[in-house]
Amino acid sequence: MKHYTPLALAGAVTLVLGLLASRHAARPATAEPEGSVADLAGRLQERLSGLRVVAARADGDLRLGAYLCDSHRELPDLCRLAIDLGNTEKWTGVVFCQRLYLSAPVDYDDWGDNGLRHGPFLFFGDPEMIIHIRDALQGTGPKG
Repeated sequence: MKHYTPLALAGAVTLVLGLLASRHAARPATAEPEGSVADLAGRLQERLSGLRVVAARADGDLRLGAYLCDSHRELPDLCRLAIDLGNTEKWTGVVFCQRLYLSAPVDYDDWGDNGLRHGPFLFFGDPEMIIHIRDALQGTGPKG
């Protein structure tokens, strides 16, 4: 089984989705009603005290995703994490979040407690943080 870093996965998904989107270029552009990773991260930071957001890109652009962390983490270290159920202990205190476009089929069911799908957003990482994120997104988690 091959293992891919979240940035590699995000790049591959973006490439495939870009190709699919080019087929529909004649369609008028529509707003993203569910929001962006930046919007989602902001909402989560309001609800989860101490949550740190690290863009998956070095330039700080959150469009390819973000790492949600319970403490200070450096991007180079986060980029070494692979979405790999055999090494989930390395994800302690970290969850990767990515927005999916065009209802892309992603098989995340086997991620179990390490994964979450919320609308167009896909999360992978620390199961304890996934629970807090899910609760915050549902409005049942802590605030502030």
